[in-house]
Amino acid sequence: MMELRFDPRFPQDLESILDWYDRISSHASEKLRTSIKRQLISIRQFPESFQLLHTDRDYRGAIVSGYPLMIVFRIEEHAIQIWRVIHLSSDWT
Repeated sequence: MMELRFDPRFPQDLESILDWYDRISSHASEKLRTSIKRQLISIRQFPESFQLLHTDRDYRGAIVSGYPLMIVFRIEEHAIQIWRVIHLSSDWT
């Protein structure tokens, strides 16, 4: 399995999203955190199974189950670069 490497924007995105869900309820933010962890495991195990979003830069998107969120990543030579976690209505480019 390839190593996951995180762009500095990923933890910023994640913190902002979790803060928003935490204002709704701590249970909601914890469920989201679990869903994101599960999706990161899936990305690490099966990176090529996710939809190609931007063919000239090889970005892929993994929808976070049960949420209007997507993890954007790219498969590199020796690692998987986790780029962002964004709302589906966002312009991520």
